[in-house]
Amino acid sequence: MAVLIGAVSWGIVPLNGNTSNLSTMSWDYRGNYLKSANDQLRYQVQWFLGNINEGVEVGNEGNVVNVIFKVETSVDDTNWTTIGTIKKSRDISNRRYTNDTQPKGHRFTIDISQLVSDQLSYSLCPINKGTWQSPFYGGMNGGLTMQDNVIGGNLPIGTPISDYNVSDNGTFRKVRVSATFEILNANKEIVIATTTPTGSTAYVLTYAPIIAVINSVNQFERDNVDYYTQFLLDQNSPSPSRSKRFLTRCPNWYWEDDVPNKVAYHKLVRMDEQAEFLQWYVFFTYDGSYPTEYYNYSEIYGTTYLADGTVEGYFVMADFNSLLAERNSTEFEQMQKRMLIQNVSPDFINNNAFAPQITPRPYTTSISPITASTHRYSIYFRGKYSNSTTGTFIRKIHSATNWYQIDRENENIPYGYVRFHWLNSMGGIDSYTAK
Repeated sequence: MAVLIGAVSWGIVPLNGNTSNLSTMSWDYRGNYLKSANDQLRYQVQWFLGNINEGVEVGNEGNVVNVIFKVETSVDDTNWTTIGTIKKSRDISNRRYTNDTQPKGHRFTIDISQLVSDQLSYSLCPINKGTWQSPFYGGMNGGLTMQDNVIGGNLPIGTPISDYNVSDNGTFRKVRVSATFEILNANKEIVIATTTPTGSTAYVLTYAPIIAVINSVNQFERDNVDYYTQFLLDQNSPSPSRSKRFLTRCPNWYWEDDVPNKVAYHKLVRMDEQAEFLQWYVFFTYDGSYPTEYYNYSEIYGTTYLADGTVEGYFVMADFNSLLAERNSTEFEQMQKRMLIQNVSPDFINNNAFAPQITPRPYTTSISPITASTHRYSIYFRGKYSNSTTGTFIRKIHSATNWYQIDRENENIPYGYVRFHWLNSMGGIDSYTAK
């Protein structure tokens, strides 16, 4: 065994607080926790020793020859699965074009995007169901088909969810990467670097910042890849520069609520439709202005309108609450880091909506808010809590507002309307009714 000589550190990584745009190979914002699995996910280890530069070949005891990257994924921050290890020799040396000088140190760089993207697919929510059964298992996942001959335990009654016949949620993964090192020993043999000269415990460069990846696809130089401001929902409210959108590219949204005239498109939905889903990734659920408070309610808040724009009524949808981490029976945890989904189709809303309330959960008053007079409705994601100091209820919007218009066309045609659902380029599920 042998000990590494010199200093090692992370260089380029997907999530970095460094002020250089090159530190994450992405423009402007380094705190971009949410990433596309189909964009570059570069990890780089740097090794520095004295005046050794990138053009110098190593040959002494303790010099780094290879870096072994270990890539792990999880959906719950607890159960991590190793999806691959990558051994990488040093990068080709960089040279300054004016005088041929080379930077100090050696660099070892990999791109794990193809490895990680293989872990993602989709997760369907069944028609006329409000949300998935589990945040970590999702609904009907794409990818590998699981064997289904184990009911979950040693007893014949089984369990609600068996770890043996369901797969992880196909819509997202959390990713962490660590590194170990192959170095030269006194005999110039390549061995694993250890923590002590005579020990057997490998020296490990601790994990780079953990990120979350989704199965989205960006069009180069067209789509905004800064998901932190565009698609990651956290303690902040939306703004012109941070729209906080649901995972769809349908243009039926605007960052501000109650402004239908600024929406590019009101998505048409029909009264008999039972499967119109919104999907979103939530990092935090609390009010950033009061960081010690916890939400009593986390809900999709809706408003219905008449044709002249008059407000008809209000409603809430909260089926996705079963996916959230709870602090206790009345409060939700602040840290969530998970994918959520909610059915917002007209038929499902009318059969499962509740009137807004400030009394403790569960919701008590069922309503059917979309009437024969409803022309359109809007929805957004919000939190609500009782301020511990004033006792008043405070409401905080955390997403852009999406708009829907009721399509009441009933033309007699020789065939029925056809409903299409597909995996959109943000990794969510979109739909369209063809006539």
